[in-house]
Amino acid sequence: MSNAIHLATKHVNKGTMASSAAVCLERAVSWAQKDAKVSAYWATKSLAYSVGIFHADYAAAQVSA
Repeated sequence: MSNAIHLATKHVNKGTMASSAAVCLERAVSWAQKDAKVSAYWATKSLAYSVGIFHADYAAAQVSA
């Protein structure tokens, strides 16, 4: 599991857009074995919905992607 997916999983149920974060996380996990870049994209999108783009874990996921 990538760092971005791990961080997204940690925060998936947070925020007002938790359902959108969950959908993005599902897509990230489904792409994990096929294309790491696409998977990281969806994981960071999930983080944007759950904790926002100014959160430290969002920045960490961007660096690891």
